[in-house]
Amino acid sequence: MKRAILNIRILRKHGACTEAVEWFETQPKKDYKSLLISCIKEDHLEWVNWMLLRLLTKENKIRYAIYAATQVLHIFEKKYPGDDRPRKAITAARNYVKNPVNKDAATAATADSAAYAAAYAYADSAAYAAADSATDVSEQKKITTKILTYGYKLLMKERKS
Repeated sequence: MKRAILNIRILRKHGACTEAVEWFETQPKKDYKSLLISCIKEDHLEWVNWMLLRLLTKENKIRYAIYAATQVLHIFEKKYPGDDRPRKAITAARNYVKNPVNKDAATAATADSAAYAAAYAYADSAAYAAADSATDVSEQKKITTKILTYGYKLLMKERKS
């Protein structure tokens, strides 16, 4: 089982900001769960998302993005009724996760690139789109925390395998 401990070397390897590194050094517990809880309590939600996008496998980044997008899809659809592009993108990403191998290599490469790009963009922004779109601060934090917690669970599954 891989250890679920974060360290300075990992943060520096991925280019963490100085503020996050300094905050990390003050934390008594370095396990992912304790750090997640502390980040949520101290409103460093963007740091959790940033780290998840660097630690998750490509497939789990896509799963994370799908989950994030589905959490805020209703907000988009309310604002833009009739625009089904996000729903179609979510469906395409789900299909990719279910069957990443395509008979046509060119199509597979294109789908793979598109799914990865969409996943990265969604995962990087969907939590914050939720925050921007939600009606009040507590709802913003609730949606974002739910998305980040899902990402954390994906990471923990990876670490166990």
